[in-house]
Amino acid sequence: MKSRNRAVSFLANMGLLAFSLLFFEFALQVASVFFEWREHDARGFRNASALDSAAIVALGDSHTYGTSVSSKEAWPSILSARLGEDVYNMGLGGYGPARNNDNLPTAIELKPRWIIFGLYFGNDFYDDFQFAQKNGRLSEFASDDVLREISELENQRTIAEEVGFLFNRGGRNRDVATDRPPSEVLGPPGFLRVVGNWLTTHSRLYGLARVLTIRLDYDAEFNALLARDFDKAKAKLTDRQLPFVSFYDGRDWQTIFTSPYRFRVMDLADPRIRTGIEISKHMLEQMRLRVSESGAKYLVLLLPTKEYVFWPRVENPGQHKLLAELAQDEDRIRNEIKRYMQDHGIDFVDPVPELRQSERQPYFPDGDGHPNALGHQIIAKKILEFIKGNQI
Repeated sequence: MKSRNRAVSFLANMGLLAFSLLFFEFALQVASVFFEWREHDARGFRNASALDSAAIVALGDSHTYGTSVSSKEAWPSILSARLGEDVYNMGLGGYGPARNNDNLPTAIELKPRWIIFGLYFGNDFYDDFQFAQKNGRLSEFASDDVLREISELENQRTIAEEVGFLFNRGGRNRDVATDRPPSEVLGPPGFLRVVGNWLTTHSRLYGLARVLTIRLDYDAEFNALLARDFDKAKAKLTDRQLPFVSFYDGRDWQTIFTSPYRFRVMDLADPRIRTGIEISKHMLEQMRLRVSESGAKYLVLLLPTKEYVFWPRVENPGQHKLLAELAQDEDRIRNEIKRYMQDHGIDFVDPVPELRQSERQPYFPDGDGHPNALGHQIIAKKILEFIKGNQI
């Protein structure tokens, strides 16, 4: 009898626990929707509402979305306020030219006068390579010889692993003792990893627990670069992170460079990046044709890396890992992209001179590569000048 009562009590407790977990999961799902809707419209973009029409539609990645600044501080919102007309922000983090080309029909449906695409040199070419690779479209943009070279490199170590490793400054997936690559450390995706990945995507409760664990165990390592203060960010960096960063402390500007990561996604010696550039150029032209057919005007905004903007101020480039190589490759790619757009009749604006000449620095003093509020103001002003100069 006692054993039966214990069994009933155990089952009741398990049922109560399961109910509690389901209740909290439901509450977190509802809360996440509420908080997302506060700043995102029904289409999932960062706007107060899903407009039926707009004078301008802005496409791009996180630099257009406005990561690290409020929605009102992002350049599409600033442009809207200064023009006195609706500017619909369709920027999404990680969206290069290829994925924005897929989103173009939604932009055209709003019947805008202008469609502006923000091309970010920091990782758009890598993003486009990844997009084409996942969709089996690499053969459209690369010769058989280049495809064989890409295959050999990917078999040795995928570029996604390399970029992820550098982006996380070594991260938690690095085996410090042996310095093995993430693929060797993690091994094949076993049952627990598959379940964990599914829960990460679908469960808010699991996501909350995971975030809290990371915050408790890895707060100093993961948040150091985003301290919003140069000295604090520098002091928080761990020995594991230091090989992946360098510090610029100039007369008026100061920040933390992440040149190894930035250089990797613009390395012209890598056929995967070269292919990504070709894909991006093709997509820029595809967007121009589709926008032209809709009757709207098309404008490309050239968004530089933070390191490229700071580059002329650096007196001792040797103190900064791969910064000189990064600046040189970005310069070559920018010239190539500009020539391509000029040859294909694509209008563009380049805010680099204004960003470099700003009295106050237009980027954060920590490791964040996104423009700060001032940077977005400078970018919006450059676009505004072009639009006003091209109005009929």
